[in-house]
Amino acid sequence: MSTFDNLMYGGFGFGPICFPVYIPRLIIAVIFPPLAVFLEEMAKGFQDISRIIINIILTSLFYFPGLIHALTINIKCPN
Repeated sequence: MSTFDNLMYGGFGFGPICFPVYIPRLIIAVIFPPLAVFLEEMAKGFQDISRIIINIILTSLFYFPGLIHALTINIKCPN
């Protein structure tokens, strides 16, 4: 088996690799925070559009407030 097959079908001898579902959204939030907030609101059916507008304003003022706002919206702790 190739290295790719080992990685995809059982890891490197340590069992399957767990890939959290929120990782793609986290990457999107770091690259472009308003898009991450937009995708989260789209998944909820656009219940609160003001979150998107707030994030655009925060990101345009300075990148880090928009990033923190996007991360607080997208990353949820499991119960």
